[in-house]
Amino acid sequence: MTKVKISVLALTALLFFCLTAAALAGNSFNFLGETTWTVTIAESFPDPPPPFTITMKGGISKLGPNNYYLFQGVVQLPPEAGDNPFFLSGGGTMVTLPGAQTPTLVLTLNTSQLHVDTGDSSNRDTGVMHVEINPSNLSGTFYEVGHDFDRVHHQFSERFTAGSLSTTAPFPLNPSSTGSLGLLLFD
Repeated sequence: MTKVKISVLALTALLFFCLTAAALAGNSFNFLGETTWTVTIAESFPDPPPPFTITMKGGISKLGPNNYYLFQGVVQLPPEAGDNPFFLSGGGTMVTLPGAQTPTLVLTLNTSQLHVDTGDSSNRDTGVMHVEINPSNLSGTFYEVGHDFDRVHHQFSERFTAGSLSTTAPFPLNPSSTGSLGLLLFD
């Protein structure tokens, strides 16, 4: 190879690397924190239970310089429940809702749970959850519409659940700086 060809190849590789790094640096995110929420189930259909609480652990990340967020969470059921945890994930945005004076983090989450097979039941649960969180204290409200399937009896069922969530360990949802996605990919 001639020196010109090597120089052109090296320049092309350098240009590709610089453009890729610049594009990735423009896509920033920041893991804001993880906390534990007390979730109070206040309403449920078709089987309305008395109000009860569960514990949810989750983390929130902010995407880019705008107000877009991601959430990942899990609810570990107590050992006496004898069942698997259920998982939540999704995204949302910070918006000022009609009639409100301050912004609210509104999330749409997918939920799923693979129940323990008991022989007479083998449910697979999925749902879509709407969550509204006050950014100053990370407390809020939610409702979920679920569509489940019992593999033993080959039956679908629907459900509705609503309630509130609160935490004693909030963290700020509007950081002044963000991390680079490029750093995440290359670390």
